[in-house]
Amino acid sequence: MRHREIMETKSKCKRRRVARILLVLAAFLPAAWAGEAAMAGPWSQTVKLLPGAVDAGDEFGYDVSVSGYTAIAGAWRDNPHGDSSGTVYIFQDSGSAWTQVTDIAPADGSSSDYFGSTVCISGDIAIVGACGDDDNSESSSGSAYIFYRDQGGADNWGQVAKLHASDPDGGDQFGICVALSGDTAVVGALYDDDHGTNSGSAYVFQKDQGGADSWGFVRKLTASDADASDYFGREVAISGDHVIVGARGNDDGANHAGSAYVFDRDKDGADQWGEVKKLVASDPGEDDWFGHSVAISGDTAVVGAYEDDEGAHTDCGSAYVFQKNQGGAGNWGEVTRLLASDYQMNDEFGTSVAISNDLIVAGAPNDGYPGATHGGSAYVFRYDGSTWNQEDKVTPSDIVGGDYDRFADAVSVCGNQVVIGRPSDDVNGDKAGAVYVFGGPVTAVAEPGSFALVLLGLGGIIGLKRRK
Repeated sequence: MRHREIMETKSKCKRRRVARILLVLAAFLPAAWAGEAAMAGPWSQTVKLLPGAVDAGDEFGYDVSVSGYTAIAGAWRDNPHGDSSGTVYIFQDSGSAWTQVTDIAPADGSSSDYFGSTVCISGDIAIVGACGDDDNSESSSGSAYIFYRDQGGADNWGQVAKLHASDPDGGDQFGICVALSGDTAVVGALYDDDHGTNSGSAYVFQKDQGGADSWGFVRKLTASDADASDYFGREVAISGDHVIVGARGNDDGANHAGSAYVFDRDKDGADQWGEVKKLVASDPGEDDWFGHSVAISGDTAVVGAYEDDEGAHTDCGSAYVFQKNQGGAGNWGEVTRLLASDYQMNDEFGTSVAISNDLIVAGAPNDGYPGATHGGSAYVFRYDGSTWNQEDKVTPSDIVGGDYDRFADAVSVCGNQVVIGRPSDDVNGDKAGAVYVFGGPVTAVAEPGSFALVLLGLGGIIGLKRRK
């Protein structure tokens, strides 16, 4: 995957639209109180998003993120301020339809900024990376932008901050990946050279640090065993007090086997963001690129290894799930390795990963099927309280002729809404791109001695008691 994140991986789901939820609550009330569980219907495509302004070469959907009823998608090759200056589009689910709210191209954009190559949204805040930005008189030093909902008017997404590395340098590509959880943002810079060429780093920023609505620098993260060409910071994700950073080029276990690192907010002191665990695959292999994609939700993390092999199926790809306190208090231990049920050579499963509570989505953008030999697909896994099981495989409704469209190059999940990018879709021109929204089944679950309803439908999410 490129600059993903995921989702609640990179953001928290927002609970709202009480009126609609109460109607659904009434419908499920008897079953929930009786301690029953109900599930109806597979994952299905809700809509294909195609902004009219998108045209050939824009690669709309190169990165995507969803939080509650709002989604953001990047078109990093769009040219509002020069070639590949970039644009992002924001969409809102009204309950009956997804509609475009706005598109954003920063006023100071310029050629090859790649604004929108990575995006993340959490509630009413969005962050967008521009890894090719040349601020500070340094070529491709990079930047990231913060936007607020209703800033400058109802439903307007106005810029409130522009972030830079505390120690910018040419070619670092700060903004290659961004993540957001509440009032904390993380930005990767995979070509930073602090510990050798392209060893990489990540930066943590906090809202109101240095003043009201100021997004101030808090901490620079590097690996405890950093080395050249680790590409630490190629992928970042945050959930609450946990940050995970991928280092896909790390050579522990084998050349380019890859690794990932977990940092906690108050490890080594308040807001010190100290490293707590280095994650590696239980079966590392050469050129697996473990850490190419990362996601985290609460105490569960998922790491993609998109060129992992399974037997003779080279580069079919995999993803690994880690749980806090697995193997000891505070330890992040591996609990399972995920594979597509129909894995094949070169599928690149794990290129993108996203997680939201008990759902994991993994993209396989090179997967093939009738009508599209390399069309791409995404796989949904659900945790049943003891194991992670594949629940569905989703593909676009217009698969015919979709060869190399890279469906699921980017994925994001919030509640039961999954947003998937297809940056090489050609409906609006060669590599114009598209974004798809899928909705999953409705489940109602009650635990003994309590009442709980989890609505996982197209309309919204409510959790009176979180399932463990």
